[in-house]
Amino acid sequence: MNKGWWYGVGLLVGLIILILGQMPDERIHLVVCDVGQGDAILLIKGSNQVLVDGGPSQEKILTCLEKYLPFYDRRIELIVLTNTDHDHLAGLIPVIERYEVIQFVTADGVRASSTLTKLREILIEQQIPVTGVERGQKLRVGRVGEESKIELEVVWPARADTRCKCQGGKGERAECCFALTRG
Repeated sequence: MNKGWWYGVGLLVGLIILILGQMPDERIHLVVCDVGQGDAILLIKGSNQVLVDGGPSQEKILTCLEKYLPFYDRRIELIVLTNTDHDHLAGLIPVIERYEVIQFVTADGVRASSTLTKLREILIEQQIPVTGVERGQKLRVGRVGEESKIELEVVWPARADTRCKCQGGKGERAECCFALTRG
């Protein structure tokens, strides 16, 4: 057999290993993305992902997602914005532009800013549902009967507020806090 055939076999084996290495497992993975000052946390279980905040840097959050999500998965099932400070919010804009987002949850829509306005425009343009949450509410990510389901329980705010839809305005600060109850 010639060398070209062996190179082809080696390439095929390498490709199979690469693809199998990207296959999701059924364990919960919690990734704290290094986004500089600010927050961005990625929860992964199977093919389901939850992104909590996006940090202040567009490049850093995208780098984190590219590192931890399979190259073929361009979908994030849930984004949670815990508050509308710039260091939680700004990185979400390129994420929503690059990935298909199924649902967006927030408890803070009271701090108006140009970044929040841009985020809101993109959410409307892409028809992503934005939901306010309240204590005791369960957020479930994954299909019914699917083992790789992620479940979060909201522990704060105490009640849902009509302002909690990324609309901005004036009022008291509200934040979203939750507990991972199933993963």
